[in-house]
Amino acid sequence: MSGSDFELIEGEALFEPIMPGLLYSPFDLQMPFVYWKDFTYEGPTLVGVSRVAQQFLMQPPATSASAERGISGVRVGLDDTYNALWRIEVVNAESEVASRFAVESFKKIQEQYIVKRITLTDYTSRDRTTFEVKAASVGISLNHNLFCPETALSVDASIPSSMKEL
Repeated sequence: MSGSDFELIEGEALFEPIMPGLLYSPFDLQMPFVYWKDFTYEGPTLVGVSRVAQQFLMQPPATSASAERGISGVRVGLDDTYNALWRIEVVNAESEVASRFAVESFKKIQEQYIVKRITLTDYTSRDRTTFEVKAASVGISLNHNLFCPETALSVDASIPSSMKEL
């Protein structure tokens, strides 16, 4: 593999599944909406039976791929206790929730809480894909070149020995 094997993902390709049979797309993983400048604070809401999340409705830039796809907003819920992402709802042009990305559980690893299970649900198709963390390590330092298309393939990306099974 050479550096030319990396491709910029933009436009409609942002919304294509990363692998056949999965719902997750680059849009879901990159979360570009956290950088959108226009948003409305909707206030606290109860998530599940006992969690409180602060909700924000992010509005896409008018000329973005998201707006062109018919996304009128993305509702982001931030957990009050952990100061972490709790759920994401993509809102379509009819102001209906089209999909929901929901954190279902956390796990404490090496004195730090991490996400253990996340489910993405597409309400149009009623399909869902669940991502579950089986092992993790926190507090590690990764070479920043690992995330650069020009140098990523030459960087040691071995799994740290401090991985803990969940």
